[in-house]
Formats: sequence, C-alpha cells, structure tokens
Amino acid sequence: MVNKEAILEVEHQLLQALKQRDLTQLDLLLHEDLLFNLPTGHTITKAQDVEVYRSGKMIIDEISASSYQICLIEDNAVVTALVKMKGAYFEDHFDGAFKIMRVWRLFKNQWKVIGGSSIACIENE
Repeated sequence: MVNKEAILEVEHQLLQALKQRDLTQLDLLLHEDLLFNLPTGHTITKAQDVEVYRSGKMIIDEISASSYQICLIEDNAVVTALVKMKGAYFEDHFDGAFKIMRVWRLFKNQWKVIGGSSIACIENE
C-alpha cells in the first residue's frame, strides 16, 4: 500500500538491518539495480553495499533518523531524513549527521530502495 506510514516502517526496517548487519533483510529491501551516492562522491551498487556489511568493514554502533520528508508519486516514494550515525567504515571511525535521500519503489507488495544519496551535514540543518 502506498502511504507515508508504510514508508516510515520500511525506513525503520532498513535502519535496523544496517545496524544489525542483517544481510537477509538488506537483500529484501535493496533492489538489485540500486545505485547509491556516498558522501565521498563514489557511487555504489547493492552488491558493493551488501559486501561491506558482510565483510565487517562497515559497522554501525548507533543510528537514528529524524526530520523525515516523504513525497509519494504513484508506486514510488522519495524520502529525505537527517540520519545520525556512529560506527566505523574500514578503519575510519565516524560520528556525525548525514542528510539522506532514498527512492523507494513498490514491487509486488514489497518496497525496495532503487536509488539514494548521503551527504555529511551540520546537525542544525
């Protein structure tokens, strides 16, 4: 069903899957052809994203989101949020706020992320 509550629920599921490195849930929520722009400017695929979690090179100790904006367009949802994260990527530790944008699409009653981006930001934004 296309409504904002359904999108908030899959957003919550995605955050939990990222924190818990739940590869089964990530596989379910990320589309095979996903493209995601990292704060570094690099673009990654679903396979690359899942591999960093599988390998333990990405560890999220804390994650929370606020300031959601959701725009529903037919079977698509564009979401922005302020995400606070603490963890490590390879050997680099991070603790900060990121503005994310995700595009979700409904496929046979299952929401999947088809695209997105993340930029580091100042928390007061």
